[in-house]
Amino acid sequence: MPGPSRSLVAGIDSSTQSCKVVVREAETGRRRRLGRAPHPEGSEIDPRQWWTALHAAIEDERFLVLPHPEVLEMYRRKGSDYDRWLRGMRRYQASLLGPES
Repeated sequence: MPGPSRSLVAGIDSSTQSCKVVVREAETGRRRRLGRAPHPEGSEIDPRQWWTALHAAIEDERFLVLPHPEVLEMYRRKGSDYDRWLRGMRRYQASLLGPES
């Protein structure tokens, strides 16, 4: 016998950089899905571009939109060897802060 049905609600946020969609269970507030899609460059967004970004965020089965392929590799390395990833992030942070850090 199937369990109780749950009502879902979607929240849509279109900012200057991206369109985000969050789907939650109405009764508990538990997040079920999160999707993001970037807007094209520029400060004014044509409504058709917004609509395209919205659809991309909703339809993205991965619900993980990365800014460029290198970020995916970073996530993979983080998951496979967390200590190595932390050392790399510390080196990266030090390079950004300069010799005084």
